[in-house]
Amino acid sequence: MVYGIGLFLLGVVGLTARGLYFGIFDITEWASLSLLLPAAYGAGWIERIQQNGTGPFAA
Repeated sequence: MVYGIGLFLLGVVGLTARGLYFGIFDITEWASLSLLLPAAYGAGWIERIQQNGTGPFAA
């Protein structure tokens, strides 16, 4: 989860810098970047369930 949030923050910084420097703002890139944050939280939630051993696929 930490890697996904870090990747999201790095993407925000990169797209903002590119937008300010080159003047290129593309909505599809921002939309795809915004999907990283819920994906990171979803992966963290699944990881927590697996570590607790309460999920349906827990070994």
